[in-house]
Amino acid sequence: MDKNIEVNLFVTRHGKTEFNNYNKVQGWSDSALTKEGIEVARYLGEGIKDIEFKKAYSSDFGRASDTLDIVLEKNINNNIEVERKENLREWNFGAFEMGPSEYMLETIGNELKIEKEEVFLYDLEKVSNTLANLDKNKESENWNQIEKRLKKAMDEIVEEMIGYGGGNALVVTHGLTIASLIKILDKDHILEKPLENASITHIKYKNGEYKIVHSNNLDYIEKGKLNSK
Repeated sequence: MDKNIEVNLFVTRHGKTEFNNYNKVQGWSDSALTKEGIEVARYLGEGIKDIEFKKAYSSDFGRASDTLDIVLEKNINNNIEVERKENLREWNFGAFEMGPSEYMLETIGNELKIEKEEVFLYDLEKVSNTLANLDKNKESENWNQIEKRLKKAMDEIVEEMIGYGGGNALVVTHGLTIASLIKILDKDHILEKPLENASITHIKYKNGEYKIVHSNNLDYIEKGKLNSK
């Protein structure tokens, strides 16, 4: 693998879903995009349509896969190869899946002695390990498992992109997945608030290193809104 070739990954969170609307826990469970979720994906697609992607990836969950298809509708490259990757999935919340988000956050917060609003901006290693210990179904991954899975997904994507000579790839995945990638790949980058639906996190790979250029960027959505008027 030629580490000197530059790869730019434009990583986005899926559009808003029905479970998001009802504040239900959504990890390995899935729900459809809402009207608002479809709309913001279209705005993002309009905002990034002039970026030439050599390949596009998403998790294998419907909400990410559908977002990817919508975003690519207007891209200047109308023949982009798409791959759905299981390793790009969201965290598995085990027994908390499809239940009230507030209950899960309060439960984790109580264990860590932090407010529920702080949970997903806290140390994700501690949060995931606490979640795994609390999960009665024993399905949730601990941090080592999450880190191994996501690093493998990124390394596979980068290796494939280097095979294409580098360039741009679009990756549609999930909020905690992206937050975890930031922690794993660039420990100097601080995520100051939870990731918005259809926000862009730009990850650059060169010389064997990953660097977060920016995270939670909504500029492309705003550009898409202006272009759509």
